[in-house]
Amino acid sequence: MSTLLAEASALPGQWIATSRRDPARAALTLALVAALAWVYGAMVLGMARYATTNPLWYHCLAVPFAAGWIWLRKRDEIARAPAKPWWGGGLALLTLAFLLRLAEVGEGGFLFGGASLILAIAGLVGVLGGRERLWRSAFAIVFLVFAIPVPKAVFGFFAFPMQNLSAAWTAAVCNLMGLPVVREGVLMGLGSFQVTVATACSGMNSVFALFMCGTWIIGFARVAWYHRVWMLASIVPVVIVGNVLRLVVMFVVALFFGGDAALGFFHEGSDLLIFLLLASFLLWAKLKLESRHHSAVSPATPEAA
Repeated sequence: MSTLLAEASALPGQWIATSRRDPARAALTLALVAALAWVYGAMVLGMARYATTNPLWYHCLAVPFAAGWIWLRKRDEIARAPAKPWWGGGLALLTLAFLLRLAEVGEGGFLFGGASLILAIAGLVGVLGGRERLWRSAFAIVFLVFAIPVPKAVFGFFAFPMQNLSAAWTAAVCNLMGLPVVREGVLMGLGSFQVTVATACSGMNSVFALFMCGTWIIGFARVAWYHRVWMLASIVPVVIVGNVLRLVVMFVVALFFGGDAALGFFHEGSDLLIFLLLASFLLWAKLKLESRHHSAVSPATPEAA
């Protein structure tokens, strides 16, 4: 980590040295970056304000830093590729980005506007660095998609089934444990204590945040491609199980300590605790799969004569 921070602090000096060697290219880069800031600056600030005021999208604020970390990790690999401007593909991506910018719809224009910004960044990399450098930068660029808040209509479409599923599984587990939890749709009750599995309690907020963390972890995993697919596919079931665990424990807390305790500190703090547990599970799965992959591809140790 200290090495990456040192490399990041050295970037301004390297940029100045490169600019002196090729001032025309440096001027073009600055002009394009300034145009990007002029076109997307207000939208990016709006996305940041929206994320800071909505707990569901707090994780969006960390995405640009995580993408920058990815780029720093891959910077040497990217630099080894020849810098041959890819005018055709780069301009095509910039044109598509411009059309999406004009077609802003959805929640504050973030869906189409965010996609437009990502395509514009890819187009600039293609124009300035070429196809090979764009390909090697793809992970860092595509990762920025996690910074885009999803419109409420899309969020609700996926949240409602998860609400019902979490409620059904929670009631079933509680009944198996001997807790007489009664369920009617997304409303559950234990005696006088009743709780509704609302949209915010469906686990969808953890899904988006864990997809971000999972993709970041998997991107650096030295495993086979099908292991990457398995880890990504496991995120939704893992989130549902974690959400059910949180709700079951909440009923146990309500039984022994009362409803105020269950809906107070535990309810507020359990989201973060479950998220950290699930993220730890993904990290453990990565390390376990890497160990198996390394054992499978390592050549057999020759026996001593």
